[in-house]
Amino acid sequence: MKVICDTSVWYFLSDNPNVQLKGIDLIATHNNFIELVYSPKIHNNFKKYKKACEALIKFTNPSKNIYENPILYTIHLIDPDFIDTIYNISYSHQLYTEVLRISKLLDNYNIPQDLMENAKSIIYSRKDDNIFDSDNAYLSKMKSKFKIPKNERKLYASKNYERLFREFFLKNIELYPNGNSFNYNYNIWNEIILFSKVHSLYYYKLEVDKTMKIDKNDLIDLYNLLYTNQQSLYWTTDDRWLNLIKEAKMEKYLFRPDSF
Repeated sequence: MKVICDTSVWYFLSDNPNVQLKGIDLIATHNNFIELVYSPKIHNNFKKYKKACEALIKFTNPSKNIYENPILYTIHLIDPDFIDTIYNISYSHQLYTEVLRISKLLDNYNIPQDLMENAKSIIYSRKDDNIFDSDNAYLSKMKSKFKIPKNERKLYASKNYERLFREFFLKNIELYPNGNSFNYNYNIWNEIILFSKVHSLYYYKLEVDKTMKIDKNDLIDLYNLLYTNQQSLYWTTDDRWLNLIKEAKMEKYLFRPDSF
């Protein structure tokens, strides 16, 4: 069984290495590599951070990991022969190599001060893969596009938000280099149904639920759901995403290990 992993899983496994995973293929993704390599924990909790990197290396087969960024992955669903000459997967392989390197460092490794300051500046100014704006800016922009007049909200069930979200998502693909050259008659939604349902519900809740706020890594976590299809499950230990997946009635895609 193939299980796509949220980055939270690598931290969970670093603390629970004896979880029973017989017959399970844990899959690390491009988004996992981004979150680990650019994590603030590299300078404020290095030992915990390093253990998460060790868990990713230990529990995955590098030949089965997903190195495409989410948009490229979607494009390959439409056109498997598409060649990305700008972003491609070499960057993701570099990120994986960095995770591997970090996993082999000593627990008491001291990052030189100049590299520490450089790492901080990169982490806090990060633009995810240069495909989207920073998380909060992008999500805030998207939220404004989904804004519905208060007196019309009852007419807009979450399924209407799904339709709107799909339209904007296809526009994102068109913004990708050469992304406007595809035949969108191909129905990709059954391949990324978990992503579509949860992502559209997320925007719906931002609009109607005053307690729902945009968190720092929401965008990259949302797009990690995209890698899950009808032949795989999704594993996260983050209550925020567990609750949203359940509210979207997508529990059948959740992976639950046999023992903790």
